[in-house]
Amino acid sequence: MSFSLTFHGILDGNIRHIYSGFPLPLTYRHSSEYPNLDQLRQKRDDQQLKNTVLRTSEYKSEYKCLIPRAPAFRLLSRHEVDDIVSRLTRPTIASQGESGRSEKQMVKNQASQHPKYLGLREINADEMDAITARVSKPTRMSLIRENKNVAANTMPAVDVA
Repeated sequence: MSFSLTFHGILDGNIRHIYSGFPLPLTYRHSSEYPNLDQLRQKRDDQQLKNTVLRTSEYKSEYKCLIPRAPAFRLLSRHEVDDIVSRLTRPTIASQGESGRSEKQMVKNQASQHPKYLGLREINADEMDAITARVSKPTRMSLIRENKNVAANTMPAVDVA
């Protein structure tokens, strides 16, 4: 008879396995299958349902449906309602405007008094000459440019000896 050992034979004869039972099957980590487009869409829809509808609604068993939680559906006493109504009907600073006038009146008043809208004023000859002299006076940049052009156009004198 020849000497032969198999893996199962070794495990059966191993003292560790004799007293503790057979070795447990090893399970390795592996990634699950990739989700398809329908599964991704379903997951996104479920998340949207959780984020919007379920968060902002409450279930009413008498109607067997979700009802949005809104301030309009709160039960309030008469005094609380009066406080809300007075707050909402109180005029704001923006609605009152400057000194109680409307915006149209303010714009019309500014247009009638602003010099921009009053038209051109008459200018005498002396003022016209002063304006023309001021506008036609050369600027610093134009003087620098002119001096540069004059220097570039003149040829240096060459001595022919």
